[in-house]
Amino acid sequence: CGGFSPPPPADTPEFRRWEANRRDSVSGDLHTCCRCIEPKFFLDAPDECEMNKFDDMMALLSHEAPDFRQLIAIDRHFDVFTRVWCVAELVQAHRAQIPQNVCLMSKKALDPDIGDLGIYIKLATLTVADCSASCSEDK
Repeated sequence: CGGFSPPPPADTPEFRRWEANRRDSVSGDLHTCCRCIEPKFFLDAPDECEMNKFDDMMALLSHEAPDFRQLIAIDRHFDVFTRVWCVAELVQAHRAQIPQNVCLMSKKALDPDIGDLGIYIKLATLTVADCSASCSEDK
């Protein structure tokens, strides 16, 4: 809505992720920014901010939409589990007893016959302390 978030410090993993997320993964072109004129509210205006209503929205969906389900699309490297907000959404859906279904991009990474235990190790040693977030406040 009008632009991208401020960049993290240059030459950091956070900057590389920020830069990659601004671009189409196929063409490399910058994503088009929203041109609407609606005011935007962020964490500095907590009452109006939409981003801090996450738990309430999950509970509302669970209560008001009995057939609501969460589909977890797992990327090739299982990086979804390294993002703070993604993990928070999974936990909140579980707490709200929202049924969860998993869709793997490829089952190859979990094939023990391939001999690469990298994904198993990554998943077995996951910790929120090592997760990444777009905003430092989210960590």
